[in-house]
Amino acid sequence: MGEFRPADFLNILLGVQYSYLLSQKYSFDNGTTNVEQITLFKNENINRNTFSITGGADVNLMNIVLGVRLAWDMTSHNGDGTSVTPNYKNVWYQATIGYRFIHNHKQKSPKK
Repeated sequence: MGEFRPADFLNILLGVQYSYLLSQKYSFDNGTTNVEQITLFKNENINRNTFSITGGADVNLMNIVLGVRLAWDMTSHNGDGTSVTPNYKNVWYQATIGYRFIHNHKQKSPKK
């Protein structure tokens, strides 16, 4: 991701993301029945690949970092590898709270 810093405390992030699906897991539990299915992919179906546009922002408050990220899938997916209806796109978001052990802040030189 590329980073733009309009202020010392704010980072704006933009970029792209490529993802490749290796396996998937479905779980169902209703209290009496527990079903789990794991699929390992052996074919090269286009649905295993996604290309996304991502963006976000970080707010730096001394050693605390508050961040948000968003991503929009730019490719269409169907179960059989085609791109006709039904058509869906993935969208995800995340929020983070972090602690930075090393804080790089600008040192102001003393006035003379």
